[in-house]
Amino acid sequence: MAPSEEPILFLWSFSPWASKVVAYLTLRGIPHARCEQPITLPRPDIAALGVKYRRIPVLSIGRDIYCDTLLIIEKLESLYSANGHHGIGARNKTELALEKLLEKWTDVVVFKPAAAVIPTDLDLMKDPGFQKDREELWGRPWSKEAQEKLRPAALANMRENFDFLESVLADGRQWISGGEDDGVRLADIHGKSLEIDRLILMSRGA
Repeated sequence: MAPSEEPILFLWSFSPWASKVVAYLTLRGIPHARCEQPITLPRPDIAALGVKYRRIPVLSIGRDIYCDTLLIIEKLESLYSANGHHGIGARNKTELALEKLLEKWTDVVVFKPAAAVIPTDLDLMKDPGFQKDREELWGRPWSKEAQEKLRPAALANMRENFDFLESVLADGRQWISGGEDDGVRLADIHGKSLEIDRLILMSRGA
């Protein structure tokens, strides 16, 4: 049974992980509220919940608080897949394998080079507070010089990732899982993160 309380998603708009949860909630038609957070700490709204977890997003449903994107989506699938409402997760072992592959691929393989190709002319990248916050989180320098040193290899890595995703879609399928009749699946939500990175790079002429 779906909860009586409306979920509240705490996020900042350009978080690739938050975008997965937003896409999920939107595609499922789940009513929810969004509470925009600063890109760097402190985040008083989340601290007021008694949560010390520093990553985004965070989801609250009544008194229950969920951290970590994959856990959030898993919980939403469970809560909103009853009484005639169907989830969008894998329906068989083949779909599950592809879903898990794309889940880990976008979160682990893709994200590191994607961060390294963020254009250094963005105002955010010139903010000392943002640089310090990311240096503490990543354990590496985030200065203009450090980013530009990483950028060439990261661009090559990202192009390889784009090629991989295009190879999955090369047979003309509309959705990653291959189904034409029942729309988007969870695998598509994981795969779409790379398309966001592509749009950013194309807008910068990379």
